[in-house]
This record gives sequence, C-alpha cells and structure tokens, in this order.
Amino acid sequence: LDIAEAAAESSSFSRFVYNGFHGAKLNLNGAAEILPNGILRLTNNYKKQEIGHAFYPTSFPFLNSSFDEPFSFSTSFVFAIVPQYSDLSSEGIAFAVCPSGDLSAVFPSQYFGLFNLTNNGDDTNHIVAVELDTTQTTEFNDINDNHVGIDVNGLTSVAAAPASFAPNSLFDSQFQNLSLISAMPMQIWADYDAKNIRFNVTLAPLNVKKPSLPLLSSKVNLTSVLLPDMYVGFSSSTGAATAAHYILGWSFAMNDKAEELKLSELPALPTREQEAAVKKTKLWVILLPITIAVLLVSISIITVTMLLKRRRKFAELIEEWETEYGPHRFSYRTLYQATGGFSNDNILGNGGF
Repeated sequence: LDIAEAAAESSSFSRFVYNGFHGAKLNLNGAAEILPNGILRLTNNYKKQEIGHAFYPTSFPFLNSSFDEPFSFSTSFVFAIVPQYSDLSSEGIAFAVCPSGDLSAVFPSQYFGLFNLTNNGDDTNHIVAVELDTTQTTEFNDINDNHVGIDVNGLTSVAAAPASFAPNSLFDSQFQNLSLISAMPMQIWADYDAKNIRFNVTLAPLNVKKPSLPLLSSKVNLTSVLLPDMYVGFSSSTGAATAAHYILGWSFAMNDKAEELKLSELPALPTREQEAAVKKTKLWVILLPITIAVLLVSISIITVTMLLKRRRKFAELIEEWETEYGPHRFSYRTLYQATGGFSNDNILGNGGF
C-alpha cells in the first residue's frame, strides 16, 4: 500500500461520533462519570484536587509504520465549564492523544491529570493535547487564565491564544473574546494535517457555525511524537478551586474530517439545583455507610456492656473453705431464678430464715 491507500484503509474504521454519551463504553477513571441524561462529567464542582479521565476504549493507528509518517486526525467536541464560583475556576479540560488510556502517577491541579512534577516536558511521554486552560501557571509560561493551547509532551504550549473566535462576517474579522468559565456550552475543532504538518484549533459559541479563521494555526511536526497505536480522550483536574467540567458531544476521525455533531440531540447541562441535589446524594452515599458502621459499633459496645454487667450481677462468691468442703449454700443466680427475682409473690415466711 502507498501512503494514500494506507490512509484510506485507516479512515474506514477509525471514526466515531457521540451526540450525548448514553450507552457509551468509554474507559472512565477518577471523578469521571456519565450522568443519567447522557452528559459526560469529568470533574465535579465540590471536590478539590481531583482528576477525571475519559478515553475511547480502543486505540487508533496514528503512525504509518511502513513509511514512519503520522496520519492526519480531526476531532470536534462541545464542552462547558461550570465553576463553583463565577469568577474563579480550576484547572480546565484537555483533549489528549496518549500511548495509553490508563494514565497513572499523574497530578491534579496545573498538571491537568496528564503529567506530574518529574515527567512534564519529557519527550518519552508521546502525548499531544489541546488544552482549555482556566488558570495562569507561570511555570508553564501561560499567557493568561483563559486560553487555548497546543501541548506536546508537556504543558508549556507550543502555541496558545486567548479564548476567542472570529465571526463569519465579511465586515468583521476581529476576534471576539469568550470566557471558558462562563458555564455556557462551546464547541471546539482540532484538526491536524500531517501532510502540511499544520495544527488548527478553532473555538466558537454553541450554535455558531465553525469560523473560517481558526484561533490557532501552527506548524507542529508530530513525527517523533505519535506512535503506531494511540488512544484519544479527555483529561481534567481541579486544584485549590473547583469546577464541573462537562463534555456534551464528541466526534473523531482519522485521515478525514470529523463528523458534524447534531447539536439538537446533545444533552442539556444540569441546573445548579440539580447539581446541589447530586452533591447531597453523593454525601449521603459517603455518610450512610459511616453512620451505619458507627451505629453497629455502638450497639455492640452497649450489648457487651450489658452482658458483662449481668454476669457480674449473677457472679457467685466462693470463699476459701468452700473450695475444700464444697458449697454449703445456694447460688445467688439459683435463688434469683427460683423466686422470680425475689418477687413478693414467692415469700414463704418471715424473718431471716
């Protein structure tokens, strides 16, 4: 097969689309879960220092091993970030291409659940990511706390721009700012052209047609980064502040344009009241087993205490002389039982006899 034929063969089975995630068999770990209405939530907005991962369960061929050249790929997804506080959030969402869908030894907070203190920036990571970053981390040279970036093997972006979009207007080509933590759904497109080693990333509000002018367009050579088999998915984390990171729909394709999402079929974001109810339910799930365990321990302690007290009550005192000649009296227990607890109904006489 030549390169074109190999690409065509690859594209025939390397694509998927999720308009909502009902029945999706994604590999989830950390805080990630699919909510009853079909929305994918990577992290919640009530737990700090948390990680959430969601990866497609099978790998895709990203490198033509015969020619040692990467394949093109395209993805589109709708996301929303709902912070606990309207003006403060952490840390963001990253679409990632990784050698494994099982990321271990990674850190939350500014590391996005993709890297840690020692491997960030290591060429052996073989990770490509598009970050939606809602905090400014000076150690990674972040441009601000509301930007989109292309990351290769680390979180110092090879290209970055403030979150914004170019309207599809002949009279207005000025980019308009967007707030990633606005709690409003937005759509992002990430397209890698392997032939021209060009990586384009485009952002827009929901229901706005894909802008013709991308937010990021950078030459990125991924030949030494991509491997023959790699996994695609999402990673998210929280730090000192919290936020709920949602994915409403996701489309992906190798060597072809990702299928357009059907926006009318996407699940709705939970309201704050629904989130509060979920939070309360989660707390009960945690607290109920603890409450039951404490109750059972308390009952056990009370039961043992009562049994020991009853045993002491009926304990028989044996004097020294009785050990040699044997007992010459009835035990208190025997008398107690025989008289119905020394009831007045069982008195046989008067006095001390």
